[in-house]
Amino acid sequence: MTMPAFAMLHGDHEVRADDLGTLVAALIPGYGKLPDSEDGDEAALHARIATLGVVASMHQVCLFQDRLDDEGTVFDGVSDIDSETLLADKLTPAALPDEWVAPVPLTVLTTSTDVIPDGDVYVYDPATERTFLESLAAHGHIQFFVHGG
Repeated sequence: MTMPAFAMLHGDHEVRADDLGTLVAALIPGYGKLPDSEDGDEAALHARIATLGVVASMHQVCLFQDRLDDEGTVFDGVSDIDSETLLADKLTPAALPDEWVAPVPLTVLTTSTDVIPDGDVYVYDPATERTFLESLAAHGHIQFFVHGG
């Protein structure tokens, strides 16, 4: 019996498979039922984008919570422009600076900007099933393993 090429741990749920789509389908309801066609590929990309949009937004909220001080201040020392960027919908295209210097880290989707700033930025990439899983793993949402790779 050969070991599957990929494995994922999400909470107490473990998935092993020879294709990445099976792992993604364990995270996105209905993903595994998308047709194997150009339309299905586009629907899969949109599903990954929508899912990472939610994850990045929730991650941003957690970063706000980490910054709360005794007086409940999150945006102390953050410019109005940076505040707007932090609070913006993660699915909306954003014009970002070359460097993120605000004291609150930023979460961003690669599909929502042409520039990924240097600095304290958490990047989520829904472009492919692999980058989707790697993004989630990089930020501690799942554990992702590649057998022999």
